Amino acid sequence: MIREFLKDNTESCLDLIDRGENLEEVDKKSGKSLLQIAITNNNLALVKALLTKKADVNFVNKFDKSTPLFTSIQLNFLEAAQALLQTHQVDVEVEIEERTYLEHAVVIGTVQMIQLLIKYKVPIQGNLLHLAINAEQDENALFLIQNEIGLFNQDEDQENVLHLLAFNGNAELLNAIIKRHINKPFQVDIWNQQNKEGNAPLHIAAINDKQLFLKVLLTNKDNINLDVNKQNRAGLTYQQIIEDRKKKVELEQQEQQVRKRQIAEDRKERQQQRAKEVENQIIEEKEAKRKQKEQEANKEILQKKEDTKNRLVMLAIFAVVILGFYVVLQFSIKNK
Repeated sequence: MIREFLKDNTESCLDLIDRGENLEEVDKKSGKSLLQIAITNNNLALVKALLTKKADVNFVNKFDKSTPLFTSIQLNFLEAAQALLQTHQVDVEVEIEERTYLEHAVVIGTVQMIQLLIKYKVPIQGNLLHLAINAEQDENALFLIQNEIGLFNQDEDQENVLHLLAFNGNAELLNAIIKRHINKPFQVDIWNQQNKEGNAPLHIAAINDKQLFLKVLLTNKDNINLDVNKQNRAGLTYQQIIEDRKKKVELEQQEQQVRKRQIAEDRKERQQQRAKEVENQIIEEKEAKRKQKEQEANKEILQKKEDTKNRLVMLAIFAVVILGFYVVLQFSIKNK
């Protein structure tokens, strides 16, 4: 069975299912059941055939603890998820990696998958909207906002969804929340809620320099009763944070200019030093060449002197020889 399912041979697999082969067989390598393999292969025909034969919809993979429904969510196989849930046998309260099916869906799934899970009573718990925003799943987040799912929740840092949007500067989702509030005013003042550090969403946007987010908030301040003078635990309003940020930026720019000047001066000094070294090297080379030429000239003079001396010696010897010959000649003449 496993071999045929891995090959995704639909006709052969359907025949094996009809013949009542072992539907609980598990792939030893992946730990997947036949149902999970069919879902992985996006084979709805096999999924439905297995469900007809009462395949285990709550099977747990011993390797990754995944279930058939979780595999469907992972692969966004909506039809398979629907087929599983229609059996009304799926344990919808299962948690995988400490998250519910719905929590996984808002992070890795689609709006349609979320709607399907809600329809079949998968528990709505946890900070679903926080998860969608942190995962940058804006479509899922928008669906949750429109249905006020998790809109008023706070996390362990006492931050609501507006704090997260302010940090990311997501003005589009902010607009969606404002429109929702205008149509149906919220009972909870999420606009001015403060986190553990006493920062409201307005402070977070100012700290992270999210200009567009600030603009949208301030433009709608009367509609949402925004407290623009609210102070955080440091006693700062959002305006003071912006001013401090500007001063910090100006100071950093000044420090950067000083560093640039210092780098330029150091570069200039190194260039001058290098130029001086090159100049000294040229002077030394010239001096060495001059000395070499002087030595060669002195050597040539000494050689000429030596040659002259040798010629004088030869002349002297020649003169002595001539003189000797002359004396001998005179002596011979006198004897005759």
